[in-house]
Amino acid sequence: MDKVYEAAITKKQVDEIEDYIEHYGTPRHSGRYPWGSGKNPQRNQDILSRHAKLKKEGYSKGDMAKMLGFRNSSEMTAALSEASKAKKADEYRQTVQLRNKGYSKSEIARRIGVSEGTVRNYLKRGLTQRMTSVDTTTDIWTKTLKDNPGKYLDVGAGTELFYNISDQNRKNCIEIMKRRGYEVHNIPVKQLGTNEKTTNLVLAPKGTTKADINADLNNILPPQSSHTYVDDEGKPKPLHTPVSIKSKRVMVRYNEEGGVDKDGTMEIRRGVQDLDLGDNHYAQVRVNVDNTHYLKGMAMYGPDKDFPDGVDIIFNTNKHVGTPKMDVFKPLKEDKDPLNQFGALIDRQNDWIDENGKEHEGALNIVRGEGEWSEWSKSVASQMLSKQSPTLAKEQLTKDYKTREAEYKEIMSLTNDTVKRELLKKFADECDGAAVHLKAAAFPRQGYHVLLPLTDIKEDEVYAPGYKDGEKVVLIRYPHGGIFEMPELTVNNKFKQGKEVMGEQARDAVGINPKVAGQLSGADFDGDTVLVIPNNEGKIRSSKTLPYTKSIEDLKDFEPKELYKKGDDEIPTKGHFHTQKEMGQVSNLITDMTLKGAPLDEIARAVRHSMVVIDAEKHNLNAKMSADIENIQELKDKYQSKEDPTKPGGGASTLISRASSEVKDVPEIKPMLTKKDPETGEYLVKEGIDVKTGKKVYQETGRTYTEWKRDPETGEWINKGEKVAMAKGLTRMSITDDARELMSGPNHEGYRMERVYAEYANKCKDLGNKARLSYINTPDIKKNPDAAKEYANEVADIKAKVVRAEMNRPYERMAQRKGNMDMRSILDDDPSLYSKKDDLRKERGKALQRARRAVGAKKIQVELTDKEWEAIQAGAVSANMLKKVIANADMDNLKGKAMPKKTPAISPTTQARIKAYANKGKTQAEIAEALGISASTVSKILAK
Repeated sequence: MDKVYEAAITKKQVDEIEDYIEHYGTPRHSGRYPWGSGKNPQRNQDILSRHAKLKKEGYSKGDMAKMLGFRNSSEMTAALSEASKAKKADEYRQTVQLRNKGYSKSEIARRIGVSEGTVRNYLKRGLTQRMTSVDTTTDIWTKTLKDNPGKYLDVGAGTELFYNISDQNRKNCIEIMKRRGYEVHNIPVKQLGTNEKTTNLVLAPKGTTKADINADLNNILPPQSSHTYVDDEGKPKPLHTPVSIKSKRVMVRYNEEGGVDKDGTMEIRRGVQDLDLGDNHYAQVRVNVDNTHYLKGMAMYGPDKDFPDGVDIIFNTNKHVGTPKMDVFKPLKEDKDPLNQFGALIDRQNDWIDENGKEHEGALNIVRGEGEWSEWSKSVASQMLSKQSPTLAKEQLTKDYKTREAEYKEIMSLTNDTVKRELLKKFADECDGAAVHLKAAAFPRQGYHVLLPLTDIKEDEVYAPGYKDGEKVVLIRYPHGGIFEMPELTVNNKFKQGKEVMGEQARDAVGINPKVAGQLSGADFDGDTVLVIPNNEGKIRSSKTLPYTKSIEDLKDFEPKELYKKGDDEIPTKGHFHTQKEMGQVSNLITDMTLKGAPLDEIARAVRHSMVVIDAEKHNLNAKMSADIENIQELKDKYQSKEDPTKPGGGASTLISRASSEVKDVPEIKPMLTKKDPETGEYLVKEGIDVKTGKKVYQETGRTYTEWKRDPETGEWINKGEKVAMAKGLTRMSITDDARELMSGPNHEGYRMERVYAEYANKCKDLGNKARLSYINTPDIKKNPDAAKEYANEVADIKAKVVRAEMNRPYERMAQRKGNMDMRSILDDDPSLYSKKDDLRKERGKALQRARRAVGAKKIQVELTDKEWEAIQAGAVSANMLKKVIANADMDNLKGKAMPKKTPAISPTTQARIKAYANKGKTQAEIAEALGISASTVSKILAK
């Protein structure tokens, strides 16, 4: 007889298996597991055999789930996994027990109904089968939530890589946790870069609601929570509790003393170590004062003569003499984390080392420093260009379209069909977006720059080291009312005060006379940015080309904070969405008035009202009084009249303002994935796309909901009946086939400028449809098993690179959440940003950048070697894996490899210049731009 204990099984292990199996409940009952065995292990066999039978008969996953009593296929898959695991554990228990009684392997196999090989495998492993990867993961999740009360856990895509389980097992774990009583919520989080929403799958303790999680997204933990602030060299460096300075070190310069000219800035005494700006000439900072208040604004050095003894900071304000000093500062926000008390995510602090090598904590909490505003704009908003000449608008829109057309041709020339498909899909969506947002090509060398005050510079000059001395530039700030808000200035880079305050290499800041700020939509100097466009040829119409009326001149000195300030006994102004809605309405009004040729004095009325609305919540201004005084309704009736003359005017009335306006009268829709001709069986719709036109095809969801309203008197909730769910986020242009239908006039004849934009929008729509047709007619590459074997090493390397890149996904989600919380605080502090789309977009980008640094999120791009690309071209990887490569790829690297090989030889001279640039520290992108070649070519030369 064979040796009985060859698997070294103990009674304790057998008892543990039995305890494990007995934890199972029955399907759709209470208990830890769904389809377990309890006293009757046959239940596992029952569901597994029933599922196998249904699968053999050809039923779909969804149908099988319903027939087996589950809510959906995910729940069924998890139950099958658990049943299979319990069945194997029971077989293993029987194997051990029978073996200990002296039965042979063949007899054990016969008795329990498995193969002899299965029995040998059970005895060889000698495991209890309890601590599987799924069990280990669910136990880790349970412990994480118990050890972190008040916190939640990200269990979305990518987290499985941290637990060494498959994506399916991650889903199984989620179903198991639901059975244990935990909550799993889909939390939509706005992507700060694209403004689209991404769902975060969050695990939380029983009873947790979506509202609880949304209250503070920072409470959602990633799979591993060891990240801290990471410096430029990638070294962890946690931020310390902000150092408090005494209020006596701060002097307030009030309105009447010149503070209004530098409102939003603080001047710092040079040589004070705990306030030293280091290599910066200017920075956006927060400073803790007396541990009760804080200073917020742009910091820069001030003249030594201006500082009285004992004063190290001069804080400039538009508040009047007599205002208590501490009322000028902002009270610290209530938060357990002292780093959150400023209402902004801190990027770094100005810690310093003394002459003895001892490190000290600095008092400056830097949000953004010199060099971090630099952003070369790639487009021009319709808000600005539609107020220029139709000829200029057409020129810039044509440039944009030709760039898109060239990109389509480049994509179609790619040699790999899966790469081509993915890029075509993305490109088509971008064309649709272009038709909605109507942004034109950028002017040469235009860019965004932060504003700084220079009190001595002339009103028609600007200190701008990023531009040529003596050239003409136009400054634009959004929201943009008209060309009267666009000063044209002459660059003076020899200006002494500019060099002293901003330095000679301030490429992302411009210095202007404070009086000019009033013309820029009421700009401040607390971090406001402007678009700067060189205008040497005079193509752009600016304030200099206008005959000024008194109303327009008055805008320079218009002070809404003084004229429309509410009294202490008046009701505070409503919240952000009120401001956003009102600002959207007045912006559309200004656009429509301009296109319809309204006189300047009428436009000025609307612009003054917009300036009140922008600051209404932040400074508690009376926007209703402004609307009455400026008689805004009269302007709406005149320039936005409805078809019914008996109703008051209002609402977008030209293509420019209608294009991106939201549709609120369309039932909720979803993509129609497929549709076939009932007679021929041919596809009419494939992947949500009309196979003949390339247009997206939608269908109504038919979803309804019950509307409840609370009785204001009794407080009781009243059922108002079933309502049809309406679509959200749809724009008028997105559901309109012909853009001309959005033009003004009874027959949509429109104005000349509208026709220019309609032509552009229709061409973009057509190009998007063309790309979609190419997409559905381009097949994915097929995997070649022989190639997979031949290139096994390359395939393994590709997969490893993808895994490494995708492990960043949970941290990217964490950065997005942290950035969103940062934006909440920023908008609490300055709700006017809701109405400044470009400023808001840039602020979101910076918030995301800071959050990524804070949590250690870093996009790791997949860069393919020539051999790895050879493997892909041979079909060694599946289309699904290649899509993951594309999603995480360096697109220049990928396009360079996928383009047809027609590269001319690079001359030895050019190669030498490439290497010389690289030795000077230039990036590959900078070298490529300087030499007019592709970044991938530079990469290849350097690799040699």
